[in-house]
Parts: sequence; structure tokens; C-alpha cells
Amino acid sequence: MLHGEKVLRGIATVAGVFTCLYITSVIRKVFHQGNMTMDLGVTQGELYTYSVVWLFIATATIFIAQFRRSITGVKIGFGVLFVVITKAFVIDMANLEGLYRALSFIGLGLSLVGIGWLFQKLRGDEQFEASM
Repeated sequence: MLHGEKVLRGIATVAGVFTCLYITSVIRKVFHQGNMTMDLGVTQGELYTYSVVWLFIATATIFIAQFRRSITGVKIGFGVLFVVITKAFVIDMANLEGLYRALSFIGLGLSLVGIGWLFQKLRGDEQFEASM
């Protein structure tokens, strides 16, 4: 049975990677009217859209995994959240100055505080908490 679990985990991993590529390519397609070449560059709006969409997906993954009591799902959600936060600080805010940069930091901080508050509010079972 262990061999079957490894196969299922591998299939789930490949499906997750393809899902990430699909979502990212849909955003790219929307901003470039169906032209998917990489020589068009990336606009600020496109960068922010990636961040917002993936922030929403990471948050949804964390909460769905929380309700299903899936420790692996919660870890995946927090991993995606880490990548989104890193991207927001390193790439998205690199070209911002002054008030826009301050508002972006405040907005990202408030969203993280809100996610943390909701995560603690929805976290219920002590056994699930101890295993994290």
C-alpha cells in the first residue's frame, strides 16, 4: 500500500504544478491579449495581479486544509503564502516610492494580520494544533 501512496502523492504534485502554471498563464494571457511571448515584459498591474490572486489562493488553501484537518495542505498553503510575501517585498515594491510604497506595506501587513487572526480563530482542535 505504501507504493500506491507514493504514486498518488506524485500525481498530486504534478497536478499541483500544472495548476500553478495554468493559473499564472491565464493571468499572463489576460494582460497581453492572448499573446504569450516573454519579450513583452511585465507591467506593474500584472505583477500586482499575480500577488493578489496567489495571496487569495494561499489563504483559501490554508483555510480549506484547516477545515479538512490536513496538515500537509496547511503547510502547502503557508509555503505559497511565503512565496507570495517574498515576491511582494522583493519584486512588487522595488519600483514604488514614497506614499505608494508605504500604502503597499500597510496593505500587505493588514492582510497578513487578518489572515493570522482568521487562522487562529478557525483553529479548533488541540490535537491538530499540537501536530503543527
